[in-house]
Amino acid sequence: MYEFLISVHDLKEMLGDPRLMVVDVRHDLYDPEWGRHIYRRQRIPGAVFLHMDEDLAGPISLPAGRHPLPAPEKFTTVLRRIGLQPSQQVVIYDDIFGGMAGRLWWMLQAAGHRAAALLDGGYTAWFQAGYPTEEGEPRPPETSNYPATSPFDGQVEITPANHRQYLLVDTRAPERYAGLQEQLDPVAGHIPGAVNHFWKENLDQNGLFLPVDQLREQLQEYRQPVFYCGSGVTSCHNILAWRYAGLTGELLYPGSWSKWCNNYPDHIATETS
Repeated sequence: MYEFLISVHDLKEMLGDPRLMVVDVRHDLYDPEWGRHIYRRQRIPGAVFLHMDEDLAGPISLPAGRHPLPAPEKFTTVLRRIGLQPSQQVVIYDDIFGGMAGRLWWMLQAAGHRAAALLDGGYTAWFQAGYPTEEGEPRPPETSNYPATSPFDGQVEITPANHRQYLLVDTRAPERYAGLQEQLDPVAGHIPGAVNHFWKENLDQNGLFLPVDQLREQLQEYRQPVFYCGSGVTSCHNILAWRYAGLTGELLYPGSWSKWCNNYPDHIATETS
């Protein structure tokens, strides 16, 4: 069973096995239809597609953030629609080295489906290896009776009343954390007291996860961290790296900056504040 990462070589060896489900979650925050389009154009054989906004998030609003977690019953419906069985190994990929795929990985793990792993290097590594692809409209998957999922474990709501009780780790790029740049949310900056660990620091120059010992060296300074990002997506990449490194005790703040900055505009920090 793969719980964290799987190599493109190992995935290729498993293709066609009914105990395997491959999920494509490629997504462009600026063009929400792009992922569906590129999936139909070229994908890993047999992969099903899940949309970040439609399938992996609840109703989007300013108070809730850009990608609030869906209700458990909605997630159950999604898993049944793609035909997932509790015994199947899930392999998830995107084309930005896990920045999007980590969200579904976290959701499955938090819902109790442990046999879920990211494709290390994502679609880029698969394509560069010269492995097979397919195109066109896929055949609809057979539905399943996946058991009802319980509320997601391992999350916490952060507010001005409790944020000082936690070590908050901001997963966004340093310039967004510092408040120097913000393309997606109405306010730039970070939650007061948060530290920064950009999710791409988990990767080597080829977009593969660093070895376990290097990840542990980078991350072990944090004690019982709460990870957040822009909307609860790339923060899951840090959580995967954290657990892959053998560390425990972390939590996710799903609403992240997109929820915080809209609800608590008087509680904003920047590198100059």
